[in-house]
Amino acid sequence: MDVRDKLLFEPEYAGNVREKVPPKSSLRILWSWVPAALCLLQEAGEENLVLEIGCAALQHPDANPFTQRLSSLHGASREMWQPGRWKEKELIQRHNVWLNEELTVKVTETIELRRRHAEVEEDLSINLQISLRWNKERVKELEEKHASLLKFQLFFPIFSFAKVTKLVELYKDSSEEWSRKAGELEGVIKALEVIDVLHPGRPNVSKAELKEKLSKIYEVKDPNLIFVFKFRTHFGGGKSTWLWFDL
Repeated sequence: MDVRDKLLFEPEYAGNVREKVPPKSSLRILWSWVPAALCLLQEAGEENLVLEIGCAALQHPDANPFTQRLSSLHGASREMWQPGRWKEKELIQRHNVWLNEELTVKVTETIELRRRHAEVEEDLSINLQISLRWNKERVKELEEKHASLLKFQLFFPIFSFAKVTKLVELYKDSSEEWSRKAGELEGVIKALEVIDVLHPGRPNVSKAELKEKLSKIYEVKDPNLIFVFKFRTHFGGGKSTWLWFDL
């Protein structure tokens, strides 16, 4: 039976440390069994006991060969660890340098990007202000035109009605004057016929020829439908007589 079996199946050799029960008999184990016993105690949760046993075992004279071997192994591990540490340190330094370069590049790009964004934002702000100013001026101009059109629409029917009324009155007056002048012309024609009867020596002039002559000597004097009619007749002595009919 080994020490593991003794500690597991014969607890009276070890006692109970938690309950402070001393062992009933001393247990002597070989130095080669100490690591196994310490591992077993550590698995059982007795870390403090493992430390105490380890420290006491290192102070025992029989542990000198093992401590020397442990010291040599510790020195060899340190020697092996030292170059690796330098390499690790060098790798860390290189990595830090690379990170610094990358960070510098990123910061530079970020600053440049922010500068461009600021310029674009400033340009957009200026264009927006110009556009708003132009829109305000345009809106003001359109409002003025709209107001003038509203005024024109309000007064246009009055002006149109007055103009149409004036045209109707002018047409009515011109119609009346034309009727009156037509009657006067008929009277003139009859007077000429009487003159032909009284003076048979004069050449006979037909009514159609007289009307044609009247139409040739008729002219419009004023665009506002005011007409001047002139008629020339020849009486004795070769004198010329002008008849004016003004509207």
